[in-house]
Amino acid sequence: MKELGIIDMLQKEPCFMSSVNNLATVLSAITGEKVGTLQPILNPMLNKSNAQKNNPYKSTSTVDKVKAQLTNFGVILK
Repeated sequence: MKELGIIDMLQKEPCFMSSVNNLATVLSAITGEKVGTLQPILNPMLNKSNAQKNNPYKSTSTVDKVKAQLTNFGVILK
């Protein structure tokens, strides 16, 4: 969702600017994933001062796979 710009778009909404929990809650409703799973992933992605152990961008191989799949679908990445 970050690569597609969805997270960045949602972050611009006032209700998500100050609350990662609100963002995790709405993404949970969209994806069906638990809020408790999403929040620890979103925290390090959105706040570089948080511990980065749960940041999905630490796994470059996974990020590369996601980017390759999106490129295969014709998505132009930033």
